[in-house]
Amino acid sequence: MLIYNKLIKKFIYHIHIPRTGGRFIRSIFENNKNYLTFFASYKNFYKNIEIPHLTYPHYLDLDKFFINYDNLNKPKIASIEHFTVVRNPFDKFKSEMKCFLKSEKELSDLINLNKNELENLINKNIQITTNNWSVPQSLFISPQTKIWKFENRFNVEFVKWIKEQFGFDIIDINVKYKEDSYDTNKLNLNSLEKIKPFIEEIYEKDYDRFGYQKDT
Repeated sequence: MLIYNKLIKKFIYHIHIPRTGGRFIRSIFENNKNYLTFFASYKNFYKNIEIPHLTYPHYLDLDKFFINYDNLNKPKIASIEHFTVVRNPFDKFKSEMKCFLKSEKELSDLINLNKNELENLINKNIQITTNNWSVPQSLFISPQTKIWKFENRFNVEFVKWIKEQFGFDIIDINVKYKEDSYDTNKLNLNSLEKIKPFIEEIYEKDYDRFGYQKDT
């Protein structure tokens, strides 16, 4: 999501890694009259992927499609500052499964997969979906990306961090965003702990790159 601060006349780009609070971040800026946001709609696609969920370097192409708005100069996304939120890979996986799993039977089938079967399922999901939910987080990151961790929450420290990094003031973090049906899924996912060692292997690069501790 491209974000423009009208007060200081500056663009930054939020790299939205799925299931890391991106809808909340979008709401923070869209509910503040001092900001304009672009490329935030999930109804628009590029390379058959939802535009907000593009991986690196594909989102760098988006400035090609920028339509002049209020005489703003066309931004060059490769040159402006980027930020993103990363999340413990297993917790992120659980959040994804909250959306995908609809029954105890589906949950049971999942936790009884071996490592190769689970990895094949994840890779198949990457290939057939348009949302990049299961793509490793490290594949979203550009060289100039500033990183906030989901576990540090979106509170006054996040507001301070955004100000320090980019000079952007966040006035209100008590915002609401549109929930989807999966947000209210009550399926108990504690049994996913059984396949946690497999997730730690499959997403090992994310654990190492972002400093998350593995149990195994």
